[in-house]
Amino acid sequence: MKKTLIGVVVGSVALGVWAGVRSSHSTEVMIQAGIATLVGGNLLLCLWAWFRAAPGSGDRMVLPPIMWLSASMLISIVPRLFWPDADGLRWATTILSIGITTAVLVVQIRQWRRRRAAARTT
Repeated sequence: MKKTLIGVVVGSVALGVWAGVRSSHSTEVMIQAGIATLVGGNLLLCLWAWFRAAPGSGDRMVLPPIMWLSASMLISIVPRLFWPDADGLRWATTILSIGITTAVLVVQIRQWRRRRAAARTT
């Protein structure tokens, strides 16, 4: 069952990439608007869940990196929707998005190593 699901996901992604490459500009904008809406909704849901979570809970630990990654994706997508011809702005937001994603990754690796070291000593 697991291999079948992985095959369906990989096939769907390949079909989506092929369709995206062959699509017109208006279809590309619609897809990006849909992705931006989905990521924005995810960001709002994570913020709501984070504020409602009890201090010290797992949600308080897990949700901040997810929120940062969602914000990073939005920073990269939104300029493409509102200013499709501003190449300088698109490059700047892409670099900013990569920087945020890298910072989140570094922080998460450090926290993982710290938790792993603490688990070994107990």
